[in-house]
Amino acid sequence: MILTKEEFIKQNGLEADHKSDDLDKVTGVFNKYNEYFIGEVNKIKEDKANKAELSNLKEKYFDEKFAQIDRVAKLQQVELAKVLSTTTAKEPTLTGQVKELLKDGAHSAYKALSSPSENGKDSGVFLKAAAGMSLGTNFINGATVPLQYESGYSRVVRRQPFVMDLVSRGTATSNIITWYEQANLDGGAAPTAEGAVKPLFDFDIDQKQETIKKIAVRANVTMELLDDAPQFETFLRNELFRDLRLAVDAQLINGNGTGQNLNGLFTMASTYNAGAFAGTVDNADNWDVIITAIDQIEIAEFTPSDTLMYPSDVTALQLVKGSDGHPIVDRQLAAQQMSIGGVPITKNTGITLDNFLVGDLSRPIIYEKGGIFLRVGLNGNDFSENKVTLVAEWRGLQKITTNDVPALVKGDFTTAIAALETP
Repeated sequence: MILTKEEFIKQNGLEADHKSDDLDKVTGVFNKYNEYFIGEVNKIKEDKANKAELSNLKEKYFDEKFAQIDRVAKLQQVELAKVLSTTTAKEPTLTGQVKELLKDGAHSAYKALSSPSENGKDSGVFLKAAAGMSLGTNFINGATVPLQYESGYSRVVRRQPFVMDLVSRGTATSNIITWYEQANLDGGAAPTAEGAVKPLFDFDIDQKQETIKKIAVRANVTMELLDDAPQFETFLRNELFRDLRLAVDAQLINGNGTGQNLNGLFTMASTYNAGAFAGTVDNADNWDVIITAIDQIEIAEFTPSDTLMYPSDVTALQLVKGSDGHPIVDRQLAAQQMSIGGVPITKNTGITLDNFLVGDLSRPIIYEKGGIFLRVGLNGNDFSENKVTLVAEWRGLQKITTNDVPALVKGDFTTAIAALETP
């Protein structure tokens, strides 16, 4: 039967030391009892006592140990208060006194209650002097502050495709689009006398064809990337779509119509012609060019719907001032949508600087065969390398009839201004 602490103290005549306020005497009593207790436990272990009995003894011992620590802590506070109450100007600083106290008194008492766990002996409790805490000193062994991540991915800024929003669109059901054009008008109606032969009228029909073209892009990625990177698969799909739409838009603007290239607006359009205004305009500028381009379209019997320009060229128009220094453009209206001669201006960096296109954009037609497709599959060594290939593609064409070509006028401001300027 293991003695309680009180029984041990009484049997060994340690009552006076136990009741003392002396820190060293109290911890001495506790250490003697702890040594006795652990020795008795080891004897029971050698007698192969059951686990329940050992567990009960362990719980009893740790309850007693925490009581001892509480008693020592209270005595430490008393000793610290005594030191602080006797501080004078000639004595060491408060910080120095506390360090000495912890070094010579309280720290020794706590250390006396602690010993490394070895061969079933008491593991003890280690205490250290408290100090200010910081990330640099108290986050140890590579510990870091948890990071906060924004969801998704920041995209590289690219221009917005726009041609499909302006041009007429149709659906292709074949890989070849065929149409017929009226050509070579002869004769026509005229005033006719009674009994006279009526005037004859005729024309030809010309067949035209254009083949569907393909624009595509692909990405080859590992399954690990798709599985492990949050939201990456959706981001990749969207980027493939964006890249493809931009490639299609670029072809709709400037494609030269050869090989797999589309017929672009600038390829199909007629060239600017100053006509009756050539050499007649003093101090010609970009305004004069657009106004005369509109006139060129209107005398060809079309009604222009849009003017396409590079953003900086539009800005240059807004900066033009009259002879009195006032802007000739109502800048509040221009902030909404600028127009010249009633024709709205669409600005986009897809148009080359210094170039312009004015026209009736209902005349060209974009035919699409199925829109944009996205396919996922295996290519080459994809299976053995744990990869997958994503393919995005668009099939279609852009065409304009020969009769409608005058509805589009293209040019560059530098050349057009030179044509208008008074010699």
